[in-house]
Parts: sequence; structure tokens; C-alpha cells
Amino acid sequence: MMLEIIASQPDFLIIIEFIVFSILIALGGHRLLRPAINPYFNLNSSFGSASNDSIRAAFVTIIAFSIATSLSNYNNILKIIDTEASQLNKLDQLLIRYAGKDSNLIRQNLLEYTESIVKDEWHQLSSGNRSEITQGKWMALSRSIVKMSSSNDRESSLVNEIIKNFESITESRDSRVGSAKLKIPAFFGLLIGVLFLVKILLFSCYEGNKEQNLSLTLEIMAFWPLIGVIFILNYPYSQSTRISSEPIQETIQFIKSR
Repeated sequence: MMLEIIASQPDFLIIIEFIVFSILIALGGHRLLRPAINPYFNLNSSFGSASNDSIRAAFVTIIAFSIATSLSNYNNILKIIDTEASQLNKLDQLLIRYAGKDSNLIRQNLLEYTESIVKDEWHQLSSGNRSEITQGKWMALSRSIVKMSSSNDRESSLVNEIIKNFESITESRDSRVGSAKLKIPAFFGLLIGVLFLVKILLFSCYEGNKEQNLSLTLEIMAFWPLIGVIFILNYPYSQSTRISSEPIQETIQFIKSR
């Protein structure tokens, strides 16, 4: 719940919060841990520097992999939404070509379902849920398509194509709802947290000069905006500045204009 509240904030604010958090933890942790650790561990600068290089390399590897995975998931979601919008638009075109006695009713059900995706379901995707209202609209559309009849070979061919297209729409809908729960494995978040803690402990175990301490502090500050980016990409539906419903909205306008 707390993570969803953070994710609902604007992207730039999340990045700032991550930076502030890193400063507080780095400086506060050093100030609290240094007096407790110093009597038992007082590492020399060369050992501390070498250890920090190893931790830095592990940090960079994990963050780079996490960003690459998050971007891949993000791009896949964009493709899913573009595909769904295209399929909805094609279904409306097929219904116009069908021109049967029930085509207007089906087109109205299609429009109501498509509008409900944007109005009722989109904001619920941020928590990984589908909308019951939109589900109801989808069921109404499904029933109206199942009841379609044909009086000649042409209509029969179109009905088969409409049913096939609707099956594709159903798959795209399930993929879109499922994509809202798509996250990088929690294991990577745990690894980042452990490495950050080790870095703070290392920071507190040796008495570096001012340049070394400043360098380590800036390094910690530099990593956390990247972690913030990973966090943002893992909640793609939480802000209008992220995944947009624009392709679906354009389809709504196309349907209304016909």
C-alpha cells in the first residue's frame, strides 16, 4: 500500500524523494554507526577503497540489469495497448461491413466497453486490478457477438472474422491487466538494499579523507535516482505521465466518427 501511494506521485517528486532518502541514510547512518563501529573496526583507506570498488561493480551490474528488464516490460506494455487499440478499431470496421440487423447494437456495446477501459479501468490498473464495470461491459459485448447470425456466405465469413478478432481482443485485455502486475523480481530489490547497507557499513568502518568521504556520498546519491527510475517503471499505470490510454482514446474517436 505504501509503495502504491509513493508511485501515485509525480515522477520528478519520486526521484527527489529517493535522492533525499539516500542523503539522510548515508549521512545519518555514518554518524550513528561510526562511533559504534570505530572501536572494533578501523579499516585503512586502501582496503576501504578496494572494497568499495567491488561493491560499486556489483551495484552497477544489478541496477543496469534491473533498468533493462523494467524498460523491456514497459515497452511490452506499450505494444499490448497499441495492439488492443488496433483490434478494437478493426472490430468496429468489421461490424460496419457486416451491416446486419444487430450490428448497431454490437457497435454500441463496443463503444461503451472501449470508453469504460479509459473511464473505469485505467486508474485501477495501477493496483493491478481490472474494473468490474468494464468487465460487465465486456460481457455484454461478448454476448451480443455470440448471438450474431448470418443469412448468406458473405455474412457468415464476416461473422467468423469478427469472432476471431474478438478472441484476439480478449487475449489483449488479459495481457493488459496482467501487465499491471509485471514487476522485476523482488530478489533484485533485496540485493540492492543489502548492497546499500554494506556500503553504509563500509563508509562507517574506515576514516577516509574529506575527498574520499565526499566521493562516496556523491556516489550513493548518484545511484538512488537510478533506483527511483526502476521504481517508476515498475508502476507504469500510476501516473498519466507514464503509460497513456491515448491509443484507446483515439479508437473511441474513430468509432464515434463512423
